[in-house]
Amino acid sequence: MYIRGKKQRRKSGAVVVYFYAVQSYRDNGAVKQRTVVYIGRGPDVDQAIERERWRLDWLHRTGQTSSLSRSERRLERLLAVKAALAV
Repeated sequence: MYIRGKKQRRKSGAVVVYFYAVQSYRDNGAVKQRTVVYIGRGPDVDQAIERERWRLDWLHRTGQTSSLSRSERRLERLLAVKAALAV
């Protein structure tokens, strides 16, 4: 597993980089990549974890329970990525 940056060009011409944790695997002999979790505009996994914890707290405080499970799953994936990268 590793961090990958993808460049996107906006309509204004500005280039923005989005970071993902990806995992390589083989499918019928071809190497492919699977996105594990979107990290954000910065490659720092710790910052992404803090953002997601803040979002979970905000969802709890505002009572938006429909988005809680999705955010909790994302936080679990981010923590798993951090553990995998630490090895």
